Amino acid sequence: MLLPRVAPASEGKHVLQGGTDSVMNRMSQTAHSNFDELISMLRAEGHDQVAQRLHMLLHEVAWTTSSELMGELGLEIATFRRSTRSLSPELQKLLCRCLDVVKKVWPDIEKAGGTRGS
Repeated sequence: MLLPRVAPASEGKHVLQGGTDSVMNRMSQTAHSNFDELISMLRAEGHDQVAQRLHMLLHEVAWTTSSELMGELGLEIATFRRSTRSLSPELQKLLCRCLDVVKKVWPDIEKAGGTRGS
């Protein structure tokens, strides 16, 4: 097993470089604001149940890996998109933006959407 290389960072701290998990951590941190924006917009448009589920996944669950988090968020979003007919153009755009983030890790996530628990 290859371990990521540890490189010195500013102020005497160390950061991991080269590992998949470090890439995933940066991606999830960058994407965090997109998902928070999505949660707010879902609530504003009356989709409280899915907004609460996404909030719980994003802020209340301790994930082993950020790819696991991205997968769960992606499944929830894909399932919501399939089950909801009428969405505002702004919400559709934000859903697509969030799914694009998820697809960097899980390219086939929309194929899996709606199959949870099957």
